[in-house]
Amino acid sequence: MRAIILLLLLVGSPAIGDEFRHYSQWTDEERAWFTTYAVASYIDYRQTAWALRQTGPSGRYLYSEANPILGRRPSSDSTAALKLGVLAAQYYSMGRLGFERENFRWGFKAATVVQVAVVINNDQLGISFTRAF
Repeated sequence: MRAIILLLLLVGSPAIGDEFRHYSQWTDEERAWFTTYAVASYIDYRQTAWALRQTGPSGRYLYSEANPILGRRPSSDSTAALKLGVLAAQYYSMGRLGFERENFRWGFKAATVVQVAVVINNDQLGISFTRAF
């Protein structure tokens, strides 16, 4: 949690100055991809929180988390902390690098496609995003 707070302080720090562009200064393409990533990440968080509460008739849990960083039964708080930390890092990276850097552009787009694929996979496993809300 301390690392997330430190990252958020760095993102908001005036020491970054002219080198950092905030959301309003991004291109339409950058904003669209970042927003898509953020929405897909939030849906994945909600799907995960819902799925980890589901039990079968025997009382056994029906689902477990597949992300090895979180472990099989993460708390909702640890899942949220990881999601927020990654999103803050994505925001910071976009503000510092932007899509002018070709390798960052394709890396960010790949991360977004993977996040959307996770949401779709969850839905196919029966963890519908409509149930999660």
